[in-house]
Amino acid sequence: MRLERAFGYLSKFSRSTKNQGFSRRVFLFSNASYARFGPKKERVGNYPIYALIEPTNNCNLKCETCIRHDLPFGFGDMSFENYKIIINKLKGLIRVHLQGQGEPFLHKDIFRMINYASDKGIIVTTTSNGTLLNSEMAKKIIESKLDEIVISVDSIDKETCESIRKGVKFDVLIDNIKRLSEMRKGRKKKLKMSIGMTIIKDNLKEIPEFIKFFSEMGINELIFQRLLTNEFYVKHYETNFLKEQLISEKELIREIKKNKELAKRRNISILFDEGKCNWLWSQIYVNYMGDVNPCCLVLDPNNPKLGNLLKQDFKKIWNNQEYKNLRRLLINKKVPNVCKGCRRLWR
Repeated sequence: MRLERAFGYLSKFSRSTKNQGFSRRVFLFSNASYARFGPKKERVGNYPIYALIEPTNNCNLKCETCIRHDLPFGFGDMSFENYKIIINKLKGLIRVHLQGQGEPFLHKDIFRMINYASDKGIIVTTTSNGTLLNSEMAKKIIESKLDEIVISVDSIDKETCESIRKGVKFDVLIDNIKRLSEMRKGRKKKLKMSIGMTIIKDNLKEIPEFIKFFSEMGINELIFQRLLTNEFYVKHYETNFLKEQLISEKELIREIKKNKELAKRRNISILFDEGKCNWLWSQIYVNYMGDVNPCCLVLDPNNPKLGNLLKQDFKKIWNNQEYKNLRRLLINKKVPNVCKGCRRLWR
C-alpha cells in the first residue's frame, strides 16, 4: 500500500523526470518516496523535494494579514548567482516555489530564476499579489517556463479587498487576472492559475461568490488559507487585528466543506491545508539571504539558527543539532517554541 501511494505521489510530478537519465529518475523517485513516506527520524537521509525560496522580501503592498513590515531584519533581493548556488545544492528538488515575504515580480531576474530551475526539470511555481501583471509582464509570464502562478485576492468585493490588501486597486487587479487567463488559452504548455484567499471574518461569507466568480474566469484552483496564529505572527499583527478577524477552526472547516460541492459543480478545485506538517523532513525554506528556516512561517533566521546555504554544506545544515532537536520534539508530540500556535503541527 505504501509503495502504491509513493507511485501515485510521484506521478503528479512526472515532468520532473521527463527527458532525464535513468539514474537521475531512480534517484528522484527513491528520494521523493523516502521524503514523503519514510519513517520520521531525527536524522534525515533524503534531500528535500520541495523548496520555498525567497527571491525578494520587498513588496509594493501592506496587507493586513502580512507582517513583513515588522520583520526583525532588513529588506533585499537574492542575487541570481546565489540562487543558482542554492538550487544546485538542493539535489532532490521536484518543485520550487519562488516566493517569501515579498512580491516576486519586483525582482529583476525573476524570469531567469524561473527558467534556470525549469531547465533542471524542476516544477516552478510562484505566488503574486497580481498588481504588476500588466500586458508586458503577462506576456513574459506566458512565454516563461513557469508552471503555476497563485494570485492572492482575498475578496471580490472592491471595498473589502482594498481594505485587506492595502495598496491594491481592485479593478486593475481583476483586469490583470482576466488578461493573464485569456493569454494562456490555446498554448501547448498551459500555465496553471490559482487564486489564494486568506479567510478572515470580513470575507468568510464570500466563499460561494468567490467560487462562482473565478470559475467563470477559467481559474483552475482556489487555495483557502487560515489566518496565521503562530506566536511570531501574533506578536507582530496590528493591534486588535487577530481579535477582530480570527475565525474558529470549527466554523472555518464547516464553511469550506459546505462549499466543496459547489466548487466541484463549477469545475474548480479547492485546496485547503488540512494535512500534516512535513516541513522538517521533506521541505525547506530559504530566505533571500540564504538563511534556512524551519518553515515559511518561521521568519526570524536567528530563532532557531539552522544555517546558511550560501556559506555551508547542505547536509551539515539538514542534520545539524538544531534540526534534530526540532524533529525530536515533533516526533515525541511536543511543540517547539517556534511552532507554538501553528495549526499544522505534525502528528
